[in-house]
Amino acid sequence: MRIKHIINRSLAIVSANQKWFAGVFILLGFLSVLHQSQWSVEVKIAAPTRSKEKVHNNPLKSAYTQPAIATLLPDAELAKHQPKLPFDSSQVAEFVKRFAKVAKTEQEKFGLPASVSLAISLLRSQAGTNGFVNSSNNLFGLEADAQWPGAHIDQGERRLRKYNSAWASWRDYSLTWQQQAPTLPITPTQAIALLERQDMLSKKESKLIRFVIQLYQLEEIDKLKL
Repeated sequence: MRIKHIINRSLAIVSANQKWFAGVFILLGFLSVLHQSQWSVEVKIAAPTRSKEKVHNNPLKSAYTQPAIATLLPDAELAKHQPKLPFDSSQVAEFVKRFAKVAKTEQEKFGLPASVSLAISLLRSQAGTNGFVNSSNNLFGLEADAQWPGAHIDQGERRLRKYNSAWASWRDYSLTWQQQAPTLPITPTQAIALLERQDMLSKKESKLIRFVIQLYQLEEIDKLKL
């Protein structure tokens, strides 16, 4: 009986040891898997740091900054036949860099394509260099009739509206447009035709505006997202 008891006890110890060893192996296996998963997570987290060097700018801020102003470079073929314009390409670039976002914001709110308002203001203000612009902030040459409640300046035989800022001039033109225009989206060609029918543009101006839009590819601004 004593021998049998010793044998049974020995078997119990061996069984316990086996369980202990099995537990150790299971624990080691779990730690190995955990280590591998942590390593792979670290790789996944570390890898994207390389892309932090890429800067995604607002297209309205980046599309017309030097030296990347490709959309403002005049079409070479059109430039051969261009009529005399009261500005050059560098003046157009500076003007559009300054007012592209304003024009696009007004397009979103009132529907007048940015390309059209930019072309009109470019021509009438001579890219912001016309003398009356500095004294009136009037980029569109809007006249002050008897119903105009605000300030004005006299420019020869013309009486022009005077604004506190160039932005106010743009908003006033948008409101004038809104009185005549549909609320639905409209193409530059449709907008120019409508302005001409409402006597807001002369036929000569309409032709020049179409040319300026095409020459400087201003319709690209219409497609940008705020």
